[in-house]
Amino acid sequence: MRTFFQLLLLGLLTLAFSSCSDHENEDEKSSSSRLLGISCTGEDYSYWERYTYDSEGRIDRVHNPDGWKTFVYQKDTIFCNFDNYQIAYSVKDNKVDNWAYYPDPSPYDKDTPAEKFDYKSNRLMSWTEATLPPTEIKWEDDDIVSIDNDIYTYTGIPASYAGYQFSPASFLDNGLYAMGLFGERSKRLPLTHTCYSIDLQQKGGVLKRTLQLFYKETFDYMVKDHHVVSCEKTTEFYDGTVNVYHYALTWE
Repeated sequence: MRTFFQLLLLGLLTLAFSSCSDHENEDEKSSSSRLLGISCTGEDYSYWERYTYDSEGRIDRVHNPDGWKTFVYQKDTIFCNFDNYQIAYSVKDNKVDNWAYYPDPSPYDKDTPAEKFDYKSNRLMSWTEATLPPTEIKWEDDDIVSIDNDIYTYTGIPASYAGYQFSPASFLDNGLYAMGLFGERSKRLPLTHTCYSIDLQQKGGVLKRTLQLFYKETFDYMVKDHHVVSCEKTTEFYDGTVNVYHYALTWE
């Protein structure tokens, strides 16, 4: 599932702009502005997404280089339509309980949830895919600090300044996540995201599990009038490779 939703993630991350430290301990300010689009550029890489909203302020269409994604909201189900398939999100107590492909592309059964989500006090704590072990989420105060082997640290910038981008859980559908359909969100924007891979080795008849650094992302946000208008993401890989990505956000 993570591979699939990383595509969404790529889609996921004063007149003088302010840096992260300028917002330490600043109270969150609400805004009626809506995010209209985001673009990302890097070496030999370019991506963009544009968003439209329905009369109730919900995202109803997403346009990117691959085409259109549309949302249809029903009482207990939200259909996300792509070019040749749908995803059906089942909603319970105003949160996504599970999702499944519909109609069924093999090997999934449309009557069996592709993923099941578990909450505690309105916080997403884990999700389970088929027969795989649950993916666990750990919270500290008001922020997600780990998702399995992914570790997060934070700035003092309220997450609302970036709409639904750069969230630790943005491999979930960004639009539904922003509307609270996956429960509570982290309150601040991440400063770093460190991803570890698992190394399993058999030693003396004992299977040992160790974590090895895969990559580390560092975010540098530029804020104007309580909105993130740009972000520079630096990704450092275990082999010393460094990639830099530039995001630009457009607001209503």
